[in-house]
Amino acid sequence: MSILRNSGWNVMGLVVPSLMLIPAFGIYSRVLGVELLGLLTLSFTIVGFASSLDLGLSRVLIRQVSMHRRDLGMVKIFMGTTTVFVAAVSVLLTALTMVAAPWLVRFLSVSPENSADAVTAFYWLALTIPPYLLALVGTAYFEGQEKFRSMNILRCASGALNAVTGVAAVLCIPTLTAVLAALCISRWLFCFSVYWLYVREVNRLDAMGHRALWLFSGSVLWSSLAYGSWLTVTNVIGSIMTYSDRFVLSHLAGANIVAFYTVPSEVVARLSIVPAAIARSLFPRLSKQHVDAAVDRRIGYWLTFSSSAIALVPVFIFASEILGIWMGPEYTGTPATVLRILLIGFFFNALATGPSTDLQARGHAKIAAGIHLTQVLPYIGGLVWLTQAYGIVGTALAWSLRMLAECILMEWYSRRMPGSRHF
Repeated sequence: MSILRNSGWNVMGLVVPSLMLIPAFGIYSRVLGVELLGLLTLSFTIVGFASSLDLGLSRVLIRQVSMHRRDLGMVKIFMGTTTVFVAAVSVLLTALTMVAAPWLVRFLSVSPENSADAVTAFYWLALTIPPYLLALVGTAYFEGQEKFRSMNILRCASGALNAVTGVAAVLCIPTLTAVLAALCISRWLFCFSVYWLYVREVNRLDAMGHRALWLFSGSVLWSSLAYGSWLTVTNVIGSIMTYSDRFVLSHLAGANIVAFYTVPSEVVARLSIVPAAIARSLFPRLSKQHVDAAVDRRIGYWLTFSSSAIALVPVFIFASEILGIWMGPEYTGTPATVLRILLIGFFFNALATGPSTDLQARGHAKIAAGIHLTQVLPYIGGLVWLTQAYGIVGTALAWSLRMLAECILMEWYSRRMPGSRHF
C-alpha cells in the first residue's frame, strides 16, 4: 500500500529529527533559561512563518511534478523557474528580517540583559531563511515523484546534525546566538544536499543532459502564481493564526513566561508530524485525479484518525510527568494544563488535514483560503480577549477552539464540492 509506505517514510523523516530535539531542548532549557528558551521557540516560529511566504510555489510544484512526472523537460522548467523566483524572494525576506530584528526584540518585551544576544541571534536567524525556503522547493520534486525514501533519510541526517551542533554550540557558548548560528550552518548543508540529489537524479534520467537548474519561464511562473495565490492566502493567514498566539502572549505578558506556552506547543507540533506525513503522502496521489482517489482519501482519513488518537491519549494522561522530566519541575503545573488543552485542538487539526489536502489537490485552494480568511478576525479578537482574561490557559483555549471550527468547515466544504471523495 503506497500511502502507508510513503507515510512511513515521511513519519521517519519527521519523527527522527524530533526525537533528536527532545534531549536538545532539555539542555537548552537548563543552559539558556526560560526567557532565551522562549525566544528560541519563537525563532522557529519566525522561520516557519517565512516558509508560508514562498507564495504557495512549493505546494504548486509538488502538484505540477506529480501531473507531469513523465515529461522530465517540463519538470525541469517548473523546478528551475520556482528555484530562481524563491531564491529572489528569500533574499528579500532575509533583508527585511535583519532590518526588523531590533524592533522585534522590543515588541517581544525582551529583558535588557538579553536584548543584545537576541538581536544578534535574529540576524543569524535571517540567514537561515534562504536555505529553508529553497530546501522546500528541492524536496517538492521528490514528493511530486513520490520518492520519499532518499529524501527522508537525508532529513534524518539533517535533524541529527541540527541537534548535535546546536547542543555543542550552546555548551561552548551559552547564548541564543550560538544556537542559531549552528542552526544556520546546518540548514545550508541540508539545502545543498537536497539540490545535489535533485541534479544527480534528473541528470541520470535525462540522456540529453539538459540543465537541471536556472531555467526560467515567465509563463510557467505566472501560471504557478495564479494557482499559488490562493495557497499563499491559506499559508499566510494560516501561519498568522498558528503563530500569533505566541507573539500576542509575549507582547501582553512578556517574553519571560512565553516558554511555558511554547514548550507545550512544541509537544503538539511534534505530535502533528504523523497527520502531516500522511497528508504529504496523499497530496501527490490525489493531484493525479486517478480512479482510486476516493479509496486513497478514505485510507488517509482512518490512518490520521487512529494514529492521532494513539499519540494523544498517553500524552494527555501523563502531561505533567512528561514536561517535568523533560524540561524541569517548573513546567509541571499550568504548562501541563496548557498541553492538555492544546492536545484537544491537535486532534481536530489532524482531522482537518484530510479535507484540506483533498480540496487543494482538486484545485479548490480558493475554498481553503476562504475558510482561513473568515476565521482570522474572530480568532485574533478571541485570542487577545482570552489571553488577557486567563493568561496562557486562555491562549491555549483560543487555539483549540479555532482548530475545532476549522475542522468542521474543511470537512463540510470538502463533502460539497464537485468530485467529492469523502469516506
